[in-house]
Amino acid sequence: MENFRRSPAWEKMAAELIENDELLVIQNAMQVKVVCVLSETMKKDARKLPIYAEAEKIPPKYKWATDADAMITIYENNMTTFNEKKRQIALLRELLKITVDEDTGDRKVLIGDYDLQDFRCVVNRYGTDWDQEPTLFDKVEE
Repeated sequence: MENFRRSPAWEKMAAELIENDELLVIQNAMQVKVVCVLSETMKKDARKLPIYAEAEKIPPKYKWATDADAMITIYENNMTTFNEKKRQIALLRELLKITVDEDTGDRKVLIGDYDLQDFRCVVNRYGTDWDQEPTLFDKVEE
């Protein structure tokens, strides 16, 4: 059975990213709140690549327990070699998927796939290999 535990540290990082990162201006304006939980599972996608985190809506039956709009599950065993910056990037990628629609008068949380524009912003900022460890022949930034 998969075990989950809430992570105030990841939630703090998410709140700081929402407040300060220019890529999350919409999430900041919509006052998006997230709950972060840690999983020890080493989840992989269909191509057998590691999944670092996943965003999902809070199910209606759990709304009584939190005022958060979404939950991000962090697969910490897939990030054991990540430094703080790489952890922030993994979290940023999930936060970019969360939007809120208030057109109907109700607060409706939407979890999308990676939008091409958002994906391009992350790649432009951090490169395509942001999650890879440098090799012997890579130029290391100082």
